[in-house]
Amino acid sequence: MIKRLFDITAATAALVILSPVYAITAYKVKKNLGSPVIFRQTRPGLNGKPFEMIKFRSMKNSIDTEGNPLEDDERLTAFGKTLRNSSLDELPELWNVIKGDMSLVGPRPLLMEYLPYIMMSKRVATVYVRVLRGMHKLMVAMRLVGMKNLRSTHGMSIISHYG
Repeated sequence: MIKRLFDITAATAALVILSPVYAITAYKVKKNLGSPVIFRQTRPGLNGKPFEMIKFRSMKNSIDTEGNPLEDDERLTAFGKTLRNSSLDELPELWNVIKGDMSLVGPRPLLMEYLPYIMMSKRVATVYVRVLRGMHKLMVAMRLVGMKNLRSTHGMSIISHYG
């Protein structure tokens, strides 16, 4: 609750203070790259729930003869590089923070294509924590009952019982 209040307060203050920079950047993007000024991309948020992240556009909309976008290196202009290096392209993300899609403090939202890997790593981490807890319980049991009593009366090992 305190973190959310901090996010809203800080993002709102930053938007108000940086509004002239926001307006000038939007104008320069429009002048150098054309419309649209804002780039929207779906990213995974909390618990994998998708949200639309917004940024200032930093690439041209150049396409090949088949209608596919060109490689990023070919579409990124000198202006776009400057925009990215200064992180001004990320100013619109303050709106995502105010909406509650993102936080000022925390991990950066990855691309949706990485979501299965993120979810898998969370499952692996959960299993790992369970194993560590089980091992801790085993160590406590070994200290309490001694090595000679590690088998239960039903023939079940202490590891399968506490793991």
